[in-house]
Amino acid sequence: MPPAQELMNDPVTFMQNSIVVVGWHGRQTTLQDRSITQSTVDMWLHKASKSVSVGRKKDWKRTGIPVYQLRPSNDAVQGYTADPEAIKVYFCPFRTSGMLGTVISNQATLFFTTQMDGCSLGVGSETQNGERLVFHANYAFNTTSVLDQSRNQLQELQSRFHDRPFDTHLKNVFGPESYRESRRGTQYASTTFGVRTDTKGWQFYTQRFARDEKGRKTYYTLKEVRPLFV
Repeated sequence: MPPAQELMNDPVTFMQNSIVVVGWHGRQTTLQDRSITQSTVDMWLHKASKSVSVGRKKDWKRTGIPVYQLRPSNDAVQGYTADPEAIKVYFCPFRTSGMLGTVISNQATLFFTTQMDGCSLGVGSETQNGERLVFHANYAFNTTSVLDQSRNQLQELQSRFHDRPFDTHLKNVFGPESYRESRRGTQYASTTFGVRTDTKGWQFYTQRFARDEKGRKTYYTLKEVRPLFV
């Protein structure tokens, strides 16, 4: 079965058995700060060759797993093989030192945002027609403290939802204090995603992974996939 179909059929299991790095090349520079998109997009999985990236689970076997990039095109990328099948998703891009949002509803069953390595995701309450407003906030404000960055981004998210154009309020926030650092000092990134089902609506998850570049090869270690806001 093609990887795209596997992801669509069982997103959580797919994310538990692969690394998915999400990018949105160039898009974040074209959208005005604090703007909101309201449509789905097509994205493609690009599988990395082992000469470029190596993935493994953080278990006692160091189980090998594939590494993918999720990209907004199926253009050829050196060292990667693109799945020909597109995936329709809601996507929330990011803007350096700003925030961007998207409205998710029932036109797709998957949501992704750009890889988070210090950013925060703010999720609004569900409206009467089932929509939810989601923002990706990227504010460092010249601090290296994970807690300070989380507080700064929470304040910005609260401000944005206060002047919201939708009948919703900020319900949940997933910030870097929840995923960025381990007790031993390991730096983790998050592929943050959502899955919609008819029975449970939208549920959100994090795929936490560490990244280590050695020469021309990148090594990824999958820490966990876990639900958010439960």
